Amino acid sequence: MKILLLWTSLLFAADTLSLQESIAQALKNKYAIRLASLDSSQADNNRMLIPGSFLPKINGVLGGIKTYGVSNTSSKEKWNDVQGSSYIELDYILFDGLRMFYAADLTEGLAQAKELKAKDQVEMAIIEVVVQYLSMLSIQKKIEILELEIKQAQVLVDKSLVKKGLGLHTSRNHIQQEILLNQSLSEQIILKNQHLQAWNSLQLSMGQKDKQTAILREDLPNWGGVFSKSEWLQKVQTNNSQINLLTLMEINRRKEIGIQRASYFPWLYFNGKMGRSWTKYDLKNSKTDTQIGLSLRWNIFNGFQNKTGLKNLKIEQRKSLLLKKQQSSFLDMEILALYQEREGFMQRFTFEEKALAFAKQNYELSDTLYRQGSLPFYEWKEAFNLWKKAELRCFEVKLAKFVLDMEMVQLAGILQKETM
Repeated sequence: MKILLLWTSLLFAADTLSLQESIAQALKNKYAIRLASLDSSQADNNRMLIPGSFLPKINGVLGGIKTYGVSNTSSKEKWNDVQGSSYIELDYILFDGLRMFYAADLTEGLAQAKELKAKDQVEMAIIEVVVQYLSMLSIQKKIEILELEIKQAQVLVDKSLVKKGLGLHTSRNHIQQEILLNQSLSEQIILKNQHLQAWNSLQLSMGQKDKQTAILREDLPNWGGVFSKSEWLQKVQTNNSQINLLTLMEINRRKEIGIQRASYFPWLYFNGKMGRSWTKYDLKNSKTDTQIGLSLRWNIFNGFQNKTGLKNLKIEQRKSLLLKKQQSSFLDMEILALYQEREGFMQRFTFEEKALAFAKQNYELSDTLYRQGSLPFYEWKEAFNLWKKAELRCFEVKLAKFVLDMEMVQLAGILQKETM
């Protein structure tokens, strides 16, 4: 018994850990966060492609060719001398039906979509930490209350032994107190194992392992503040990553339509080439070769691919717009439902606090009467259990309200902001 009580004492003498610190550890160590950071870096790299689409393409060429046929000096067919050349070539699209402008905008849209997906990965990692933290915090609270019960039961057993020895106490009362003590010690072993498992899960969510068990602080942050109903709705429509992603999908479809339409227009190319050419490896007598030219290309027919592709893209655009409206309506209803539920939990918490105060007062009065010998043991135990149950209920309502706060700030797209 002393060993078990010693374990509890050591547990609550360990280092403390807050929810904000747990999230900070996850943002620093977790692989999912690192992957999200790499996705954001890729998005930034892709933006570098945008100015490149408006610049000319320059290539260096070095080559040679050997032909078979009639030469200028002979009427017979034979292998002619090697014709070598080296030059720099420049290609520049002067006009492509505005395709390059739409393509540049599409590249930016795809980069933004990649960043939104990376943001979702970070938020999922934060939620995992919060869930594991609250799970362990709940077990920790049960251990804390159970330790009080064990200490109280031990005091009663010790006093019962003294009274029994003096003939002031019956064996039946002593047996009842021993039952209470041993049942509490058995429950402590169960909670001890659950606490260790919860700590391992929390470490995993933070991206660390083999750390000393820490005591979790109960002072949870006030996420979401005091936003009104209209402010919550506005934040959802402005910041929610799902709505923003569907908005980007609709915009990107519009840009893809622009690219597809550009295929109906002619493309105007400029080509320039400057270099030297030689025969039979005679570099001293090489000749300067300079060429410039314009070419106009027009896709006259490609088997209805442009027309079909354009129709399908317009359908995809309408689908994206409908999905956005559907998701927007759904999230509005969800945030309003959470808002109402949160209001109810705030009222419940007020009542639970009052109930806890009365239950504690009732227990203290019952404990005094029991020690004076004017209250039976079962009534004392009932008062104690009522106080213990009231404290757990109050704490669980507090945790449940915080879970609602987390869901609301996630829907509003401000979860990362609230954790900073």
